Amino acid sequence: MLNAIASRLAGWFNTGRPLTQGYDPGPSALVYANWSRRPPWSYYYADVMLLDPQVWFGLQIGNGPLRTAKVEVKCDSREIAHWVQAQWERIWHTSAPQILRAKNYGFLACEVICQESPAGLIEFDRMRDFHPMDVGQLKINGARVGIRVRNIHSYGRGVVDLMGPKGLWLTYGEEFSRTWGRAILERCYAPWFDKNSDGGAYDLRRLRMYKDAWIGDRIGYPIENFRLPNGSMASGRDLAREIAELRMSGGCVVLPTTTDDKGNRKFTYDPPSPVGGEDLVQPFIADLDWDILDGLLVPREVVEAGGQGGGWSGRSVPLLGFLAVRDVEFGSYVQAITAQLLKPLVYANFGRRATNFDIQPLPLIETMGDQAGGMGKPDLTKSDVGTSGDDRAVGGRTDKARPAGDDPALLQLSIDDQGHEHAPAGSPEGGRFVPKGRGEESAKENEPGPVEKEQPHPHEIRSRASLVFRQSPSSKKLLRRLGVRAKDIPSLIGAPDDAVVHAEFDRWDGMIDATISEPRYSLKRRFGIDEDGRKFIENDNFEIHPDHRGGTGLSIFAKQVHHATQAGFSYIKAYAARSPTYNGYYTWAVFGYDQDIDKLGAGLRDAIRRQFPSANTIQDVLDEEDGREWWKTHGGAFEGVFDLTPGSRSQQVLARYIKSKRPRHA
Repeated sequence: MLNAIASRLAGWFNTGRPLTQGYDPGPSALVYANWSRRPPWSYYYADVMLLDPQVWFGLQIGNGPLRTAKVEVKCDSREIAHWVQAQWERIWHTSAPQILRAKNYGFLACEVICQESPAGLIEFDRMRDFHPMDVGQLKINGARVGIRVRNIHSYGRGVVDLMGPKGLWLTYGEEFSRTWGRAILERCYAPWFDKNSDGGAYDLRRLRMYKDAWIGDRIGYPIENFRLPNGSMASGRDLAREIAELRMSGGCVVLPTTTDDKGNRKFTYDPPSPVGGEDLVQPFIADLDWDILDGLLVPREVVEAGGQGGGWSGRSVPLLGFLAVRDVEFGSYVQAITAQLLKPLVYANFGRRATNFDIQPLPLIETMGDQAGGMGKPDLTKSDVGTSGDDRAVGGRTDKARPAGDDPALLQLSIDDQGHEHAPAGSPEGGRFVPKGRGEESAKENEPGPVEKEQPHPHEIRSRASLVFRQSPSSKKLLRRLGVRAKDIPSLIGAPDDAVVHAEFDRWDGMIDATISEPRYSLKRRFGIDEDGRKFIENDNFEIHPDHRGGTGLSIFAKQVHHATQAGFSYIKAYAARSPTYNGYYTWAVFGYDQDIDKLGAGLRDAIRRQFPSANTIQDVLDEEDGREWWKTHGGAFEGVFDLTPGSRSQQVLARYIKSKRPRHA
């Protein structure tokens, strides 16, 4: 009996596709209703609304956090993961302004234009978007299979059908399975209409100004004709009109002095009389502007400062709500672009090697960094950063007592501009220079003066960066197998002392992920053990802001190599990418990463064989005369490995490079 029920349930759930595939909701009742005596919203009104300064301002405020949005690609193949990451970066960096227009109309249709890379791969190039009035969906059995674009004047039929991944369809606010979405402009249509329509707030302000300036004058004139000095005749009405025109133009008003038989002036003038309510018009417009921002999902706290400490001071709830709405919007774009564009591209390029991958949007509260008012970063003044109890691991900046076995003297040292360690001013060392590894006997000496022991190189100094790590039984087990402590992680990734390192255990592949996300740079490192039992670190991603380049990458990597070698790791691996936004193929090779020529793509491998017949590895190419310049021009992406064995070729290459840069980085 139970088996029959289970079988029937399985049949219900394993249908393969929705039973309601052809569902198409009818038009909204708002289209037919005279909604508060306003005409129904339409795409025509959307075009006009975009010209309103307040509407445009609210849209740009809402789009601001999305410009910093980032994603993380999960895939079994690191090559495909890095390639997909590079494609996404190009899509978002080049086409985000177009993609974000989807919210204005509820949907957006684009033509995807690709190009062939030097490696022979089909890669994203750019998008071409179309006005919503010029596109339609092509469907079969209720499922969209393409996009029809009208008003193509260079084509005989005037229409072009973009089938499959060639046509990208994005929606915003999709509800009830309606593939047209719902425009965000529709939600602020009512206040916009009340402000801009005939008789609206703008009209009231304009009429008010007219009234205060020159409307309301009263001019009395007689119903008779007058002979002018030039002999012509003019009616009293025409003379009154001339007086009014002079009043409107700001000219001098001259009234005839003629009187009737009783001595009364035939022409009279009364200036405008005051009318109440003049102080209500501008607040009315301001209220409508706030209503527009409400419709655009922009809290008031975003655009006005608080009483103390700025707009977000003490207002984390509005900030979180503001960013959460953008997280949902960004997630819908990521899902659509992944399904319609990136998955077909991966299959077209990698064929049978194409593996399933997932793109996960990162929360905006994390990626915005300092732009989010400091939220998303731990409060380093508190002792409960990270997790509670013994699971807390905060290196270098915590007031919790460290466990036995740690070296508190080492962790409490500060580092001067030359990279030398000094004890705190209030310590027994009195702020004097303390060489690393100094014993108790020398630590008791109080005589000033230089210490004869050789000073440590900056790369050898332990990182004092803070670590936020919510540990689990799985992460503790992996740390024990790696032979390191949680507080060693900042040093093992080369973290600068002012960084905040976030670590977590990735259940996807059983590794520990460590990330730094700062306005200056961002990186991700992963710790694991390979099939041969060797400990390794995977340098997954590293981006440096252009204003902070010039030694930052070398300093971080050199510190990582030193501490990883000391901790007994076997190698560091990385996918050295080449794209408009990544130059790892050259930088990592210069730092000492290597790979066999035979593992490169066929085109690049053959080019190296012709140019450098004796070269077997990338480092062999760089050792050749003009090899480095050749690789910089013709090189490509590769799966690089940095050998951490003391005295290895990788170590020697890095040491020579550091020595050549010593005047700048020492």
